[in-house]
Amino acid sequence: MYEKLLRSVGDFGRFQKLNVFLLCLPCINVALHNLSMVFNMEQPDFRCAVPGLENDTYDIQNDQHARLVNASIPRETTGSADFSQCYTYKPVFPTSSPAHNGSRDVFSYYENQDQHLIGFDQNETAKCDRWVFSKEKYDSTVASHLDLGCDFTSIRTHTNLMMLLGLFIGSFICSPIADLFGRKKTLIFWALLQVACGLCFTVLTSVPLLLALRFFISLTCIGLFMCVFVFVTELVGPSQRAFVGMCTMYFWSCGMFLLVFLFYFVRNWRTAQFILTTPGILYASYWWLIPESPRWLISKGRYSEAADVLRRMARMNGKPVPEKMLEVMISGDNDGERKPSQQKVWYLCATPRLTGRFLVLCLVWFAFNVCYYGLTLNVGSLIEGDLYLNFTILSVMELAGYILSQVLIDRVGRKPLFCSCMLLGGMACLATMGPVLADSDAPWINTVLSSVGKMCTTVCFATAFVFTAELIPTFVRNTGIGICSFFGRIGGLVSPFIANTDMGGDVGRAFPLVVFGGVTVIAGFLALLIPETKDTALPETIEDIRNIRNQKTTAKAPIPFSEAEVPLKESSKSLEH
Repeated sequence: MYEKLLRSVGDFGRFQKLNVFLLCLPCINVALHNLSMVFNMEQPDFRCAVPGLENDTYDIQNDQHARLVNASIPRETTGSADFSQCYTYKPVFPTSSPAHNGSRDVFSYYENQDQHLIGFDQNETAKCDRWVFSKEKYDSTVASHLDLGCDFTSIRTHTNLMMLLGLFIGSFICSPIADLFGRKKTLIFWALLQVACGLCFTVLTSVPLLLALRFFISLTCIGLFMCVFVFVTELVGPSQRAFVGMCTMYFWSCGMFLLVFLFYFVRNWRTAQFILTTPGILYASYWWLIPESPRWLISKGRYSEAADVLRRMARMNGKPVPEKMLEVMISGDNDGERKPSQQKVWYLCATPRLTGRFLVLCLVWFAFNVCYYGLTLNVGSLIEGDLYLNFTILSVMELAGYILSQVLIDRVGRKPLFCSCMLLGGMACLATMGPVLADSDAPWINTVLSSVGKMCTTVCFATAFVFTAELIPTFVRNTGIGICSFFGRIGGLVSPFIANTDMGGDVGRAFPLVVFGGVTVIAGFLALLIPETKDTALPETIEDIRNIRNQKTTAKAPIPFSEAEVPLKESSKSLEH
């Protein structure tokens, strides 16, 4: 019924173009917040601070400062020009005189700000607890602000883990909120919560607060992005669904370029964080600017409100208002269709075929996340050198993947594109073990494989949202995508543990790559079992997704699950009671 109404009022007119543009804008903020830690958590060059010298700086100020640093801090290695980042010579307190114990050849002395003489035993070292940081590249970062020196690596690992944990939990809890309270209210809620967390981040005072805010910011990112994606796909007809879905990815990519531009010119983390956060306040205006999703309103039985939105849609699109069709919808006589509001999320597993299809979706989401993070963790940086250049190259690759998805998704179909990229990305991951086993010193091989793998997984990310949205009915679409994303985040969480598996020897070093590539290739073959959804109507009910194979598609893939839709325990009709 909704598809017929949408065609009547215009499925991609001025109304849709304006609202899709407005709805995609938050995707820029999602990219800015989700990836800002790449620059915020960058660690400048640093060394141990001279004990007792409160105004110590990384740069040598004068000859006296140089003598103090040389007297108190050892070199990283013998003959090295770099001072130690973790150790000072062992301080000796107190020192009664420069000639204390007659050991002027063993002790060096200086007078600190409190006018107390401190000695350093240059035969012993002690771990330092204060650091000074270079300001050559960055005025300030989170690492220098929180004085994170030798423990920085483990803290950054925990920060990334909290980010993945936020995405992981958010995938599970954020989607039902949108299905329960509506797309519009949920979008505004996550956008404003993101602003609040971002502003709190600018007054960061401790590592526990850093970890907590990183978790909540990631939570808002996944909640906001999934809500936007579902919202825009529900406003347009089948022919434009893939396009608007890809628009969310383009705006995300735009956010990546804006991020590197911002941090290139603003080298103070707090200022940059404030600049990228404050524009989000404007999303409060969406309460008046955008309507609720009419498809969601219909799924909740709020037909009069949906009719009002559709009338507004028709007027903006220059189409006649189909009053008779709207009256039929409001009366609840929708060609005998079952009311979606009576159906539950577990109906997705009402039959063996639907159960198998949904499990395959969850598995492939898990797999391409493992592959993506596996490549990131094992291949390393694309090129040696500047962080901004490296990030720009990653952004270009990301954009190239989205363009490839946009060009091919409607030409070759969702299923062929998704499966081929899964297989190619997995094989690229497997192929990276070749140079490892061969002890090759040609880094360009892994650079090429990394580029291919990252581009393929980007295509998988972009296609998976469209593909999954077209296989899940309206009343649980947000929840269904959230469950799939939940399994994807599990892949992201386990990939660091797989990457750190060390079995020893060349085979042991290649083992994580075998796991990453193997899982992805297997999932790529399993994805062949999912039906093609190109040119099919967006499903409203369980009956719709059961009948996807009978709708007109460009790819007539065989359905592997039972042709007889036999329920697991009882008929789907009995499940309604």
